[in-house]
Amino acid sequence: MPPSLDDPNIRGDQALLRVLLTKWVTMKGGHLRPTSDSILDSNFENSCYVEGEISVEELRLLFPGLRIARIPVAVLRREGFAIERRPDEAPEGCTAPEAHVVVGPILAVDRGLYERSARAIVRDPAIEVLDSG
Repeated sequence: MPPSLDDPNIRGDQALLRVLLTKWVTMKGGHLRPTSDSILDSNFENSCYVEGEISVEELRLLFPGLRIARIPVAVLRREGFAIERRPDEAPEGCTAPEAHVVVGPILAVDRGLYERSARAIVRDPAIEVLDSG
């Protein structure tokens, strides 16, 4: 289920970390960026982690070999996405389950609007794909 509420304790000046499958990374204009598929899911929600509440190093241990995108919270909210904490859905072995969140449109939207929002998010120049370490 998409987020049903937006956590006001996660500030707009914070960032979320999104683990990227290999096929969710593309080279555009000489820079790596996530594809829109990295923000699209059939259930209209995507797992992320609040930066600063979990380390990039821990995410790399939990998801070896995968890249990580750093997405500003303000970019997600600008596109109508909400951020809801879901610690009970954190992966096994995660030492900071409270850092696990899901993001997605808080209002019911059709697939076309959801896809346009995802494209706008990943094209934002503030998003970065972190070095694979």
